[in-house]
Amino acid sequence: MKIWMSGELQDDIGIAAGQASNEVENTLNASLGDRDYGPAVKEWSLIPIITPREDERWGEIRKYHKRRKDAEFRLKINHAKFKAATPVGQRALICACLLRSIDLFPLLNVTGFDQQAFRADLERIAAEKGWLDKSLRSEEGIDQTIEKVARQRIAISDQFGGPDAETSRVASIIKSIKEAAVGLQGDFLEGSGPAIKVIFCIPGRNAQPDWDHERITKYVREQKRLVIEVAVPQKIVESESALDYLILELHGANANAFHFYQEQEGLEFPLKEAEELVKRIGEVAMRA
Repeated sequence: MKIWMSGELQDDIGIAAGQASNEVENTLNASLGDRDYGPAVKEWSLIPIITPREDERWGEIRKYHKRRKDAEFRLKINHAKFKAATPVGQRALICACLLRSIDLFPLLNVTGFDQQAFRADLERIAAEKGWLDKSLRSEEGIDQTIEKVARQRIAISDQFGGPDAETSRVASIIKSIKEAAVGLQGDFLEGSGPAIKVIFCIPGRNAQPDWDHERITKYVREQKRLVIEVAVPQKIVESESALDYLILELHGANANAFHFYQEQEGLEFPLKEAEELVKRIGEVAMRA
């Protein structure tokens, strides 16, 4: 099997990241190029995203290309941690990202690949090279990683227009809403039915939304997930009524999703269930 790596990289770490990825890729291919883990996957593609700010336009993705038998993953690595790491540490971060992609493989719903054998071989080689750091796993916290999003029919995220927005009252409330959404969901499997991801865009000194209320920005057909961006008005950022505003916009996102799926995709978005979920999210967030 062949391993292939590229990257979406900030300029200040571009050379170091390229060198780290190339060494990891070449080392693994030299050892695993003749290995056969099953007929379903012949190429494993990893595209680390290493940028200083979270950006939904460069979101994490996973894909399976049946014709090419290629499992493709675009996954984030913390920019500050990568920049501060030693060359060995940078290679360990690349390996940790690759191991995470293997852990995500079951979400592709593909059979005919020995995931555990592949993982064991990769861990063995990384350990031999000094690139295995198990402390790098499972450090995402409440952030909307690909795993958490895949288990939520209604996933919540945010974008900040500056550091001032990140410390605002509304940012704290959105965090409570995100935690409530994660806690109230978990049985949903992405791709099994219509879903949405709602991104609250908070104005700051560097950027402000140039639209009002909600807009549909993307539909990921293979995941059956509609992405809706919500503009948070400046007057709401420090308002006592911020929670009410955000929950109202979530109800609006449900309505938009219902009409989109019915009219554009011929699918039935479970509006009643989604509305009840938003109500419960609001109740939990209010108690936080």
